[in-house]
Amino acid sequence: GVHDFAGGASVHVFGGINGLVATLFLGPRTGRFDETKPIMDFFPSSPTEQCIGLLCLWWGWIGFNCGSSFGITGDKWVVAIR
Repeated sequence: GVHDFAGGASVHVFGGINGLVATLFLGPRTGRFDETKPIMDFFPSSPTEQCIGLLCLWWGWIGFNCGSSFGITGDKWVVAIR
């Protein structure tokens, strides 16, 4: 079975349902994907900033999950890296 250490399942289900409801409520973005804009509008602006953002998200994830669930001591990294 699943052992939800820090309550992440309920948080992600709640966020997913809220995102779905908001998407259904707001509807599609008109004019965004109908080929009226040049293809250059869809390219990323800065790969360096994307990598920095990815590292910030990763660091926050590993810090929150390990810190809130176990503390980072002893052999608890074994469970945290699963």
